[in-house]
Amino acid sequence: MGGFAAVFLMGPPGAGKTTMATLFAERTGARPVRSGEMLRRVAAESPDAALRRTLMEYLPTSAPVPPEVYLRAVRDAFREAEPGPLVFDGYPKSVRQCDSVPELLAAGGLADPAITGFLFEVTAETIERRTRARETCANCGNETSLDGACCASPAIVRRPDDAPDRLRDRYAEYRSSIEAIGAEFAARWPLHRLDVERPPETIVAEIIRLSGVRAAAPDGRRDDSRSA
Repeated sequence: MGGFAAVFLMGPPGAGKTTMATLFAERTGARPVRSGEMLRRVAAESPDAALRRTLMEYLPTSAPVPPEVYLRAVRDAFREAEPGPLVFDGYPKSVRQCDSVPELLAAGGLADPAITGFLFEVTAETIERRTRARETCANCGNETSLDGACCASPAIVRRPDDAPDRLRDRYAEYRSSIEAIGAEFAARWPLHRLDVERPPETIVAEIIRLSGVRAAAPDGRRDDSRSA
């Protein structure tokens, strides 16, 4: 088993994956891989013009990015990063993406990592309530959840795919595919189903415990080993 860990957070839109990935990263020193944010950044900044064009074909939609394209984006995003534990926000979104996990982790600089997945379970009513409060920075695309603008940009906007009709379609698409994705993941690596209608601190503590990743030291230094 490798010295680093890779944690995958899966769930429907509005389930709190980005919030949990952020909290997990803060508590453990892991590097968060926020799929949407990463893909938008690579599409805007990558020196690979062909990759930028390909990503711009997918970003306006909610369709899963093909694994080979996602791998290219990860390699681009992590080309200068030091290897370390990773937490993936919203990946995999398809069985094909699930099949690509080992290659994905190699692209992220991890060899033989300890892999753990978490499947977030939440009601449609809660998802609708949360997405009504979700807004994004007009400059960088990061979620703000009504906490204010980021990147010094005064403008915050709602995501087009958070519109009620589109959200219902996205949730139906998720429900139609998640059992197959979960079964494929669980056949290879540990997968835990989590009730995420609880306080965030309770949920992230459970993710840390079940993944075996040690919390960061008080001085902020990362412990790259896994707890016993």
